[in-house]
Amino acid sequence: MKKLFLFSFLFSFVTLTNAQTGRDQRKANIATEEWRYELSCKGTGGSDNSYLIDVVSYLRDDKLSINQSKKNAVHGVIFKGVFGNSVGCQTKPALTKNPNLFEEKREYFDAFFAEGGTFSKFVILPTGRPDKVDQVTKTEYRVNMTVQVNVIALREQLEADGIIEKFAKLDKSVAKPSIMIYPSDIWCKAKGYVKKTDDQNGGFKITPDYEKAILDEEFMTAMSSIKKLFIDRDYENLVDLQNEIRKIEEEKIKDEFSDDGRQLSMLDKIINKVSPDIKISAYWKVIPKLPNYQLEYQLEALDSYTSEPASQEGGFGPESRSASIGELILQSVNDKMDGFIGRFQKYFDKMQAQGRKVELTITTSSSFEGSLDKEYNVEGESYPLKEIIGVWMTDNALSEGNLAASKNKITIKDIRIPLTKVNKLSKTAKPSAVTAQTFLEDLKKYLKKFEINSTVEPGKLGLATLVIGTTPD
Repeated sequence: MKKLFLFSFLFSFVTLTNAQTGRDQRKANIATEEWRYELSCKGTGGSDNSYLIDVVSYLRDDKLSINQSKKNAVHGVIFKGVFGNSVGCQTKPALTKNPNLFEEKREYFDAFFAEGGTFSKFVILPTGRPDKVDQVTKTEYRVNMTVQVNVIALREQLEADGIIEKFAKLDKSVAKPSIMIYPSDIWCKAKGYVKKTDDQNGGFKITPDYEKAILDEEFMTAMSSIKKLFIDRDYENLVDLQNEIRKIEEEKIKDEFSDDGRQLSMLDKIINKVSPDIKISAYWKVIPKLPNYQLEYQLEALDSYTSEPASQEGGFGPESRSASIGELILQSVNDKMDGFIGRFQKYFDKMQAQGRKVELTITTSSSFEGSLDKEYNVEGESYPLKEIIGVWMTDNALSEGNLAASKNKITIKDIRIPLTKVNKLSKTAKPSAVTAQTFLEDLKKYLKKFEINSTVEPGKLGLATLVIGTTPD
């Protein structure tokens, strides 16, 4: 009899326990299905790769708060984003901009957010317990929980699984610009990297000493972090400034002067040598807000050939007590990087379609017999040299630009030339950049048909001059 009673008791206990477990599971499933929560930055929003989030969850059972807060935090980072606050944390956008992604990938996310699912790898509870629990109705609780989400690892997982696209991912057929990152003039001056240079008028001017600034340890750390943000977004054609300086020093390139007396700085020499499509000026300043620190930053993308603005981004990052310069930059810039890149990519796309803008000058030397009005024979007809050059420009440029001509000089501003060409001698058929200088080199070859010798004098990257009537090499 006692054995029968004990068996009945155990059977009832197990049945009740299983029933309770089943009810708890159903409540958990309902809470997960409803996704009722609010997310905002906790304090300064975390550091390095993780967001620190205040999660407010609305639940029918407060016993579900720990696991559901974790799910809500990860769900919000993916689909909704995180609201900023008034103490240094800016609003963080969702990892996806597709409002239908959850339903489109329903099977994946049902498994991802299941009890013990993949979501749990990317989230921890620093305190391990709710910060606050309020019973707002007889059947509903409002629970505040501090949650930390490793957003970098979460993003990488979703990218690897093919659920979201990589940062600023473009179709493989879309060309991307080559990029050079360098310290801004303001940063150089603030750090004391300046030098006196001859202004060609009997005086001196203060200019940034890029050669020293580029080797500054803080700049190298900052550039490494900024480069990482580009590489994460598949922009890998980045100029290595330190390496280029070493090459220039090894080649013992001396100061060069163009016809108008402008001296090329080390930065100009690097730009001329590697011909980046976009140059990005970087400025940052660490502001003490004891016991924390905050980063002020400014990124400006310019057309390397014209210095026209292509994109700009700046502001203040979140406050942090222990983050390094590199971490502060990643925290500050990461959220705005897609917009910054998107704007200069749009500028570059337009350049791909319409051509690169440069300024060209064609002039005659003192030893040239005649002027640009001198006539030459073309297929039995006589044409003035300036007209022959004009027709060549029309055939080879993508737009004619603004032309001003005299008997001895032609100046063409805002003429657009192709971005690249394939050299006939190339065995790989790999295209190379077309610059103002190389464009005029082709004109120089063409003029040899008329037994006209000329020399191309480079200036800054988007400027070049063809001097007609020079002595052949």
